[in-house]
Amino acid sequence: YFDLYDLAPVAYCTLSDKGIFIHANQTTATLFGLSRQALLQWVFYRLILKADQHAWHQHCQQLISSGAPQTCQLRMIKPDGTTFWGHLVSTLQPAPDGSVQQRVVISDISELKRLSLADRKAELARSLLQAQEQNKRRFSHHLHDLTSANLASLRLNLELMIATTPNSRHTQVFSD
Repeated sequence: YFDLYDLAPVAYCTLSDKGIFIHANQTTATLFGLSRQALLQWVFYRLILKADQHAWHQHCQQLISSGAPQTCQLRMIKPDGTTFWGHLVSTLQPAPDGSVQQRVVISDISELKRLSLADRKAELARSLLQAQEQNKRRFSHHLHDLTSANLASLRLNLELMIATTPNSRHTQVFSD
C-alpha cells in the first residue's frame, strides 16, 4: 500500500468539504514543495494561480451537480511562487461524518504544455513563412508582368524612333 499510494507517479489527495487537505501522498507534498504535515494545513485553492481559481470553482460546481468525475487543467502555484500546469481529476467520496470529501489526482503536465506551445509556435512560423513566400511569388509575377509590358513598350517606341529618324546620330547608338 505504501508503494502504491505514497510513491505513485501522480499526486493523490483528499480534501474536506471546505477544501482543506485531509490526506496527501508523498508525491503531492513533493509536487508542491512542502512536507506532508505542512500540506495538511493548506486550503487547496490557495495552491491554484489566482487567474485559474474561477475555473477551479466551476470544476467543483460541476462535480457537485453531476456527481460524476470531473477533469480540468489549471496553473498551480507552489508556496515558493513557482508555477506548473496541473491536470486534475476529481471525484466525490462520502466522509465518515456524513459530509462529502473530494479526492483529487494531480499530474504535472507542464512539459506537455510547453511542447504543445512549441508545436503551435512552429506551425505558426511555418504558416507565416509560407504566406511570405506566396506574397513574394505574387509580387514577383506582378513585377514581371509590369516590367515586361513596360519594356515591350519601350522597345516599340525605340524602334519607332529609329524608323522615323534613320540618319540621326542618337538612333545609331540605339540600333547597335
